Amino acid sequence: MNSGYGCFKQAYFDYLDPRVAELTTAFGQYTLKGFAKKIGEEIVIYGDTDSIYLASKNDTLVAEAAKSNIDLEVDKEWKILFLTSNKKQYFGIKSDGKPEHKTLTAMKSDHPAYFNHVAKKLISEEFQKLFITSNNASAFESI
Repeated sequence: MNSGYGCFKQAYFDYLDPRVAELTTAFGQYTLKGFAKKIGEEIVIYGDTDSIYLASKNDTLVAEAAKSNIDLEVDKEWKILFLTSNKKQYFGIKSDGKPEHKTLTAMKSDHPAYFNHVAKKLISEEFQKLFITSNNASAFESI
């Protein structure tokens, strides 16, 4: 349902009904918040309509979802993850060692080039690995 709800808010969709989109979003948030309460909210570090980020792997969550006939799967595991205050904007290094990011606001073409430069440095594998391997703030001065 989540993958199709967006069309219900589109003006050109024959079955336009923003209430369907709002209900889908609300139900997704309600469901994930319910799971968070069952497993302990302190383990949840981020959540939105269709995803939940946990501080550590939690098989209880998957089991609870299965009891409610909800398909829940682990999409990514992270060595290090940086979340921003903007929804669905993050960067980090996955457990397989590969860096990944969702486009940060500063990287968009309507922002000054300097912001783009800084954002690219932040998401660079070199910079992120410093967080994993260094306890010394001076290590970041070279970047």
